[in-house]
Amino acid sequence: MNRWLHDLSLKWKLLIPFLFLAMAGAISLFIVSYRFENSLIHVNEEKQLRHQYRVFLNDIELKKNMAMSLAHLTAQNPDVAGALAARDRQRLLNLMEPGYPVLKNLYGMEQFHFHVPPATSFLRLHAPERYGDEMASFRPTIVRAVQTGKSVGGIETGVFGLSIRGVHGPVKLKL
Repeated sequence: MNRWLHDLSLKWKLLIPFLFLAMAGAISLFIVSYRFENSLIHVNEEKQLRHQYRVFLNDIELKKNMAMSLAHLTAQNPDVAGALAARDRQRLLNLMEPGYPVLKNLYGMEQFHFHVPPATSFLRLHAPERYGDEMASFRPTIVRAVQTGKSVGGIETGVFGLSIRGVHGPVKLKL
């Protein structure tokens, strides 16, 4: 074996190490390039996921604010507030029922619910036959709205699964 190496011409003695070094260099460059690309892909995926997460949180915040503003606007309507103060379910149903299908069909609002203090169901536009049940034990947004007298919103679990809810606190009437 040693004789074979000794008998090689000078050009092969120079060419073999050069080819070996060239191949080792190419493999090293490939490995470095692959690791760099892989790292870059992970960084970009993480950046994109963080962006999607921020978009998701902003969407939840926007929907929460929309639900709270609708609850606030509805509660400030004098006819609605008067019907609630008088505990007149039929009058409240007559006032609100015509607009509910539009909210449901065009804007995806599954529930529209009125409560009376402390947290008793008064009228569900999505199920008018169901009312009178106490909700304080499983609707913290209602309890907070009653306690603070302000609009409260957030994500809660209910019959329809996770929902974004907006609740306005009790309305003080000036009659």
